[in-house]
Amino acid sequence: MATSLGRIPVHVHLRLLSRLAAALLLVAGPLLVSPLLAGAPAHAADTDPIRRMDVTAVADRQGGTLHVTQDFDMEFTGGGDHGPFVYLVTRQAIAGDDSRWRVLEVSNPKVTSPTGAPAKVTVEKAASTYGVRIGDPNRTVKGTQRYVLTYDLSGVVNPNATGGAGDEVNWNVIGTGWEVPMQDVTVTIEGPAAVTGTACYAGDPQSGAPCTATASEGNRAVFSQAGLGAGQGLTVVGQWPVGTFVGAEPVYVARHTAGDYLRPTAGAFGVGLGSLAVLGALALLAFRRFGRDQAYVGLTPGLMPAPGQQTSIGPRRRTPVAVRFTPPEGVTAGEIGVLVDGRAGTNDVVAGIVDLAVRGYLRIDETAPPLSEDDNTLKKALAGMKGSAGTYTDWRLVRLQADRTVLPRHLQVLDEKLFRKKPDPLLRDDLQQAIAGIMMSSKSALLKDMVARGWYRRNPAVQQGIWLLAGVGLIALGVLLGIALGLGLGWGLAGIGPIVAGIAVFVAAFFVSSRTAEGSAVLAQAEGFKEYLLTAEADQIRVEEDQDVFSRYLPWAIAFGAESHWVGVFREIAASGRPVPEPYWYHSWAGVSVFAGDNAFFGAQGSFMDAASHSGVWAAGSGGAGGLSGMSGGSVGGGVGGGGGGSW
Repeated sequence: MATSLGRIPVHVHLRLLSRLAAALLLVAGPLLVSPLLAGAPAHAADTDPIRRMDVTAVADRQGGTLHVTQDFDMEFTGGGDHGPFVYLVTRQAIAGDDSRWRVLEVSNPKVTSPTGAPAKVTVEKAASTYGVRIGDPNRTVKGTQRYVLTYDLSGVVNPNATGGAGDEVNWNVIGTGWEVPMQDVTVTIEGPAAVTGTACYAGDPQSGAPCTATASEGNRAVFSQAGLGAGQGLTVVGQWPVGTFVGAEPVYVARHTAGDYLRPTAGAFGVGLGSLAVLGALALLAFRRFGRDQAYVGLTPGLMPAPGQQTSIGPRRRTPVAVRFTPPEGVTAGEIGVLVDGRAGTNDVVAGIVDLAVRGYLRIDETAPPLSEDDNTLKKALAGMKGSAGTYTDWRLVRLQADRTVLPRHLQVLDEKLFRKKPDPLLRDDLQQAIAGIMMSSKSALLKDMVARGWYRRNPAVQQGIWLLAGVGLIALGVLLGIALGLGLGWGLAGIGPIVAGIAVFVAAFFVSSRTAEGSAVLAQAEGFKEYLLTAEADQIRVEEDQDVFSRYLPWAIAFGAESHWVGVFREIAASGRPVPEPYWYHSWAGVSVFAGDNAFFGAQGSFMDAASHSGVWAAGSGGAGGLSGMSGGSVGGGVGGGGGGSW
């Protein structure tokens, strides 16, 4: 007699203790739970097919232990295979019960190979699996080899599983973890009494498709499947009269979940809030002591004490600054760019390149497109040069003769790095491989100059790194504290205090600053000049030949990110008919004015500014878990057990 058997779908209900607990889980949960939920052993993904798989299981009346024999032929198609690998699920979740695991036990594994293949057995146990690695690591196998694997499996039987209908074996014989296809699969289960019901499901996980054939005769149930693809499984169900199996009750163990370690107890919250208060107070004290700028008390922002003038120093306060029409004296645009935001960025390095050009240490030359004059596509190329495409444009940096010993150190470093390999490198081509090193060296020199000038108490990059590491350290401390108290007392929430404090310190790292009072004064001057560059209008600019105010202030505009407005002002002046001096440090191969809208230097996408600031070259620096079966609708993976395998 055959009946349709199945299972109840698996549902895992997680209860959130609180929003605070959820936040801790995101950070510490994986570390808390991972030792308890270890997955299957690692095994090699392969395509070596199994040509035949015969599984026979004889069930004991007392205890219900299955004595399993897996007799299979595996064809090895690779060049370095040692043998098969099989793993079996030994612990799995229970439908509707998240407090317990159902446990199976595997024992006495033995392997023989009638074809003479190496049959050494290596057992690999994990929290939820039992692995059997077959073969010799010093020998390889080829062709089709036969293996006979035997082992004992207990805990599969479900006594009186369906409320009086019978004792049941609902077994995921072929788990969905197999990474190789199978052909000609047969499963035979022999019990101590006549079979009263059978069912079989094959295919993808949770598929309810029946197997190729299912039959029973006497105390034996036989199932067969023509083939299974990689990742497909086979679940069989055999039923015997109630009382057939004695002492075969399922084995369960407590299932620890995040809730067990994150109980919202008074002790956990006390430790968590107490540690947060202490660490938060220390972080605030450190920020007030080391993370704020200094300033001269009682002086207008931007002014410095006169010689002999006595003044006190206190925390810098954000106050409006007056517009300044000239940059701070004796400093470079790149240095001011670092002083403004505390970071040596790409704009500061590009400002340094233009600064070297303006000072007469290099010249920027456009290169002509690689086309001859009689090429019929020349006009199209010229249009691309002068427009926004910029496809044919590159720029050659020509080093000029000048005394470089008078340059600020960071500009000396930049100049040396730019021309280290070639006297006239191309921006897009020759500098692509070296640009990361150029950026790193120039930024490092800029930051060191800040400290040497007395504008920062310590290197801003180093200070930020210390705060970032401190934040990460506090987060790690919170996780470890949560694990320790969670495992011991269920007080995992106690780790929230250090974690929250660590996050706050990590975020504060992006706001800490250590400018000196002198540095804050120069900063106020720079901010006043930045305001001028961002708001200047064409009718306010004097453009006498001997001044070339455009070139002198262009590096500053680049460092401040105000170059678009600054160039736009001079384009407006040129368009009005007023004479504007062409930059002496830039040569346009086509004779196009720098202030023309289609000039390649300040064009849109593809311009020199785009190639130097935003192109890619600069980026270089910067098993089944089934529960008990029921009487309606089974599926693949709906039983207990399972696993997978492949070759290694």
